[in-house]
Amino acid sequence: MLSFKTFLTESRFSSISPDEAKQAELLIHNFRQKYNTPKKIQKIKQLARTRRVLIGKIKVVDQETNKPKIAPVYITRRTSSASYRNYDPLIKKTDVITLNYIKALNGKDKDDIVVHLKHELRHAIQQYKKTTIAYHNHLRKKPGFEDEIHYYTDPSELNAQESEVFVRLKDYVRQLQRISINNTQFYTLAMDKFKTQLNIFLTKPWEDKEVMKNLPKPLWQKHEMLTALNRVPKLWKRFKLKIKTFLDELDKY
Repeated sequence: MLSFKTFLTESRFSSISPDEAKQAELLIHNFRQKYNTPKKIQKIKQLARTRRVLIGKIKVVDQETNKPKIAPVYITRRTSSASYRNYDPLIKKTDVITLNYIKALNGKDKDDIVVHLKHELRHAIQQYKKTTIAYHNHLRKKPGFEDEIHYYTDPSELNAQESEVFVRLKDYVRQLQRISINNTQFYTLAMDKFKTQLNIFLTKPWEDKEVMKNLPKPLWQKHEMLTALNRVPKLWKRFKLKIKTFLDELDKY
């Protein structure tokens, strides 16, 4: 049985600050405002096909040193969505974030690319800077390391992924609050359904079809991660503990 101290520690999750989140949202907003015509978009795309293009910088506080630092944000064609490097030998600077140039410019993916940017910011601020060899071998598609478990169970990635899940869960609740501001009955029904879904996730085996069928959106978006964590009992128990804490405190959001 987990001690009370362990319960408090492992049920928490780290995240970027409201100011860091606002900077990320503003950076993407300003970038889209600057490149808002077909001619301008074509020009920046051509540049990003051949090199990384700096589109802004975000001030963050490193959780390991508790000191401020700058995370430059680039667009490039060399990444599928987004990536983070603690040290980049090409420009001899640390904390480089790159975003896919098509996703960053695609109007329908605006919220999605902001989520990706915030995810990489979590890598930039977290104390788990060192990653495992298996993690890097998976990213490099090295034979024998294809399994997603090498990716999702790396301490650095797991911290950022879990934080993203809970940000999505809280955003989901806020979205329900916004769309039902004049309809209390709708909000009550929607929240009851959401709580039921979380309880099903907590109380039934992951392989149960009812669990798969009733996952709320913020969780089914991370189905691949959940499947990987389910194979590691310690990490699965820890994640469920965090969901339980979130559910217990849901009325505060």
